[in-house]
Parts: sequence; C-alpha cells; structure tokens
Amino acid sequence: MTNTQLCLLPVAEFRVTYFVAKGRPWSPLEWFVLRAVSDGARTVHDLRRIFQVHQRLLIEALVTLTMEGWLATSSEKNEEFVLSPSGVQAVRKNRRPKSHLREPQEQNAVIIQERLTGGLYTSAVARTYSAWDVQGDPTWTGALQLDPDPVISDEAPEVTRIAPLLTLRKGEWIDSPIRIGPEGFLRWMKVEVNPHTGELAGAERLAADLRIAILQSAGVAVPVEPSRVRPSALPQPPGSRRASRPRAVWPARVRRENLLTSEDEHVQYLEHALTDSKSVVFVASAFVSEGSISALRGPLADAVGRGVRVELVGGYASFEGRSLSAVQTLTPNTTELSGSLYYNRNRMSGSHAKFVIWDHSDEQLEACVGSFNWLSADPSERRGHPGSNVSLVVREPALISELARYAATLITSADADAAARSSSWEERSRTQASLQGSTQNEGANAQLQLLFDRDHDSLFRSWVAGSEQRFLVASHKMGNPTASRFFPGLMRSAPIQVCRVLYGELLQPELAEVTRGVQDTLDKMGALQTHAPWLHSKVLISDGRACISSYNFLSAGQNTAKTQRELGIVLEPLPSTETNRGEGDSSTSLLEDAASDLSDLITDPDALALQRLEMDMSAEPLIDATSGSAELQKEPVVEPNLMESAADSVAAVKGCEPVEWLWEVFNSANPTSTLR
Repeated sequence: MTNTQLCLLPVAEFRVTYFVAKGRPWSPLEWFVLRAVSDGARTVHDLRRIFQVHQRLLIEALVTLTMEGWLATSSEKNEEFVLSPSGVQAVRKNRRPKSHLREPQEQNAVIIQERLTGGLYTSAVARTYSAWDVQGDPTWTGALQLDPDPVISDEAPEVTRIAPLLTLRKGEWIDSPIRIGPEGFLRWMKVEVNPHTGELAGAERLAADLRIAILQSAGVAVPVEPSRVRPSALPQPPGSRRASRPRAVWPARVRRENLLTSEDEHVQYLEHALTDSKSVVFVASAFVSEGSISALRGPLADAVGRGVRVELVGGYASFEGRSLSAVQTLTPNTTELSGSLYYNRNRMSGSHAKFVIWDHSDEQLEACVGSFNWLSADPSERRGHPGSNVSLVVREPALISELARYAATLITSADADAAARSSSWEERSRTQASLQGSTQNEGANAQLQLLFDRDHDSLFRSWVAGSEQRFLVASHKMGNPTASRFFPGLMRSAPIQVCRVLYGELLQPELAEVTRGVQDTLDKMGALQTHAPWLHSKVLISDGRACISSYNFLSAGQNTAKTQRELGIVLEPLPSTETNRGEGDSSTSLLEDAASDLSDLITDPDALALQRLEMDMSAEPLIDATSGSAELQKEPVVEPNLMESAADSVAAVKGCEPVEWLWEVFNSANPTSTLR
C-alpha cells in the first residue's frame, strides 16, 4: 500500500491463567447408588423410593456406573441391576473411578484489549509491539499514535468476556476461576491507513466497528453516503483471513412454554423458582423497587423459610430506602436461617442484565434470560400486550455454567467482601461445565449462544448487513444511535424484503435534528416502524436467527455501549449434518460469520447510488398502534401483516421454531406513520 500513514493502535495485553479438565467428575450420588445396589436395591423404582430424586438423575448415575464396568444388568431380569466383580471390589475398597476426570492442566493465554472501542482479541489475531520496539526501529518514524478512548478502562476485562476467547478442545471445560493479571502491559498494534481511499492494511482480522474507529481517530473521513462507501472499511469477504474466535454453541430443545412473552408469565416464573428451588435462587435485575419486593413477599418468605439461599442483585440500583425496608422484613430472626437472604445494600453491580438462576437438585440448574426487570417491574403497566417483555428459559449445563460464572462476577462487583458467595457460584459453574455432554438433547430445534456487553452492537450491525428476507428489531428506547446502528444496512445493494422497527419510547423527541436523523435512516432502510408504549422487550430477528437480550439496540450510546454490562442469548437454526461442528466446538464467531455475508451485498459504488435513486422509498399513511381509529383502519393502504406482502420470500427463511414464535408475536403489531 503506497501513500499510507502508519498508525499505532494502543492496546493492553493481559496474561490469563486457567485450568482445564475433561470428562465427568465422580458424583456422590453415583457412589450412593452403587452402595444401594450393593445393599439390595435392584431397579430404578427401588432407587427412587430410597433417594426421592428425579428419575433422570438416577438413570444417568446407573449409565455412568455401567460404563465404568461396576454395574451390569441381571441375566434373568433385564430391568434389574447387580454389581459386577469389579463393582464388588470398588465397594469393599471404597475405590473411586479414575477414568471420569482427567487431572486439571494449567493453561496460559494472552488477551489483547484495544483501547479505541474496547474489543478483545487473542494474541493470534495480530502482533503487538512494545514501546522499546517503536523507539528503536527507524521504520516507525513519523507513525501516528492514536489516542485511546478515555471511556475504555485500563483495568482487566471481566471474566465473562474473556472466557469465550479461551481455547478449549471438545469435551474440555474450565475447572478453576480464571485468573487475570493485575494490570495490562501497554503495547501497540501496527495499522497502515490510506488517507485518500480509507483502505486499511494490518487490520484485516479486526472487527468492522474498530476499523471505522481507526479511520476516525486517524482523521480520515468515514463516508456516510452509500455511493461513497469503500469495501475496505467493511468486514472482509469469505476466504480472507478473519479473526478466529471460539464460539460456544449448544443444541437445545426449546419449547413454546420456555419462551416468556407476557408480564404474567414472568411473574409466575419467578414465583415458581422461589417455590420449587431446592437450595438457591439468584436474581439479577437492573433496578429494584419497593412494590416488586412487596409483591413477591410470599414466595420470598417461603423460600427463605425453607432454608433456600436467595440472592438479589440490583445493577443500576442497590437496596436502600423503601426497597431496603421491604426486603429487610423478610430476614429471618432464627439463627438457623440467618444468612439465607442476600441483597446488595451498599453498592450497585453496574449491570443492566436481567436473569434468574435456580436449582432443581444439586446438579440440575435452570435459568431465564431476557428483558424483564424481576425486582422492579410493575406488571400492571404492560399487562395484556404480548411481547411487552421477552425472556428464554434454558437448562443446558454448559450454558448454565457461563451464567453461573457471570453471577459470581456480579456478586463481586456489588460486594467486594462477598468472596464466599462468589466462590459458591464459581463452584456451581465448574460443576455444570463438567456435565456438558452428559445430558441428551433429543429433539433439539435450535442452538444457543450467550452474548455479552458490546458484542450486541457488533451483532446488530452484522445482521442488518447480512439479512435477506427479514429483519426486525424491538427496543424499549430509540434514540440518536439508531442511525449509526443501521449504517451497514445503508451500504446494501438491495433492501431487506421485510424490515420492521418497534420501539416503546423515543428519546429526545424535542430535538428536531435527532428525530429527522432517525426518521431519515428508517426511510432509507424501507423500515416500517411501530410505536408501542407498552414495549420493554429487546429482541433482534434476522432471517432465521434471533437474539433475546437486556440491551436496548436502538438507544445504547456508542460510548455507553463500551462499558455497559449486558446479557443476551442468541438462537440459531441447527447446522446441517455436513456442517455440524459439534456441541461446544470452537469455530469462527457468529458475528464474523454474519459480517462476511456483507461482501455479497456490495456492488460498484456508482451502481449502488443509482439503485438508491431509483428505489421508491415513499411510504403511504399507516395505522398508529395506539390510536384504534376506525376511520384510519378503513384506509386501503394499510398492511396489517407484513408476512402477507412478502409471503413467498419469507417462507423461504430456514429458521428454527423459537424464532418463528418470536416473529409471530411482533409481526402482528400495526405500523405507525411518524415517530412519536
């Protein structure tokens, strides 16, 4: 690349240490089952009568013992189990199997955090240089040192962001807390910028939003008109070298009842968790309120009274004032139950995430992730509107493992002295990780992946660029960031056949320039908008994929998004047999997979501009979802269901059942003609 400016991108390197193990650890239940069979229990029915636990847990224990060679089925009755000779010896000598758990092995990694947008990369993505390298090499003379964004902290990134980047072979799991070096080593990454064309060299494996940030920091104007967009500023086409990031995905059987789409369903779910939990319930909510705590008084008191450990963590609010008084009335006076209720009184966790984790048994945990503020929502405000809030119930052990680790992080953030509580969730995380592969996902109809923090922004940009038949975003709030989020969509050579935007509240409507910018962006996208004041959901749908989250896709500011702590869950179709990478396998990131499709949508800039001029972007009057006006409903231009106008194309979308259920919930909302 000639006539280029050498730029130095500031980065911080963090040394990470962790231990990995493989296999399933020896469970106390399996030992007790072995002893029970030795003492005369012969059938699953006998064992259920003795242990009073779910039949599935007993069957898994029997399978494990049989595979170890310690149990066998009776030759006379196939339904009865007996000890094998080696099983008899195991009982006599109190022997534990060695084949179930490989000794944990220490692993080391280097994680790079760039200081412009806060993105994380492994050391394999790009080479970095020390200050001595820069000062001692004459080829660096005249290099432009890019200024780091002051919003990006120089402290170590959170464990939940680092864990997905760590290398794990199939069947391995992290068997220890991830230790991160106390401070990062400040270094530089070399990037060459062509100030005339906006082309970058040395940044091929970096995310698209970082590439744009580099251009802006280097003083190179980023084009805003589709006709001036250069492909070099976008994700690279298939075949080019892209960052290889571990992608932890798990097949799952998602049932319709696992998808919560109403206020009452959310309230009933939390009450059910508090009532049926065996030993622990963890609730993370962005806000807390006296009203919500009081409404949950009965189930909370019942759980605490049974000795269940209830942990309530507020993200943007701690328990104080009236909310503190409401929760303090639940604290038991008896010594036996003291400490069964925890709440962050002095410090917020700083997280906008909203999720619940609770246990059916020692090993069987369940979680619910989504948009509902469990500790502050007033259901009466949005009752009767399907899709007002959306959350997903999950039970996959490996996915629960990541959520348990995230719970430990939030507890530490809210209370630096809560080491014991944090450690208990780290232990649960390791237990759940060790169970991956032990449960059967028969009838799986989707694959799931967790999404954290600023990756939501990258996901939105990638999906809006790569969608073909349909794209839908539901966001509680919509504001100025809408234009930048949709920017990759304006680079397309052809519009998305069905594009929908639903929002509950428009931020800063009094600022005409903000309203104009948002409206202009939606018009160029050909998007049909719906103002639904009851909407609190955060949902993204792209063809056959969806994301359910706590992240306000259309209002989280770019600077805020870098530090915001968010949690979402992505649903995708199961891969075909020939492309199935296996449960929990590492592969390229879904963000990169989606972004690579962008190259197929980019044509010659002049042709793209011509197509934009020829497109009829005019929109006829549409119905306001809140007006209910009979006169408006008689207008012949109304399309009450977008699927009817694009039935053939959308029918071709190969999605998964849960995504179709989500689409049905939101696509039925009538569009509105203007922002409000």
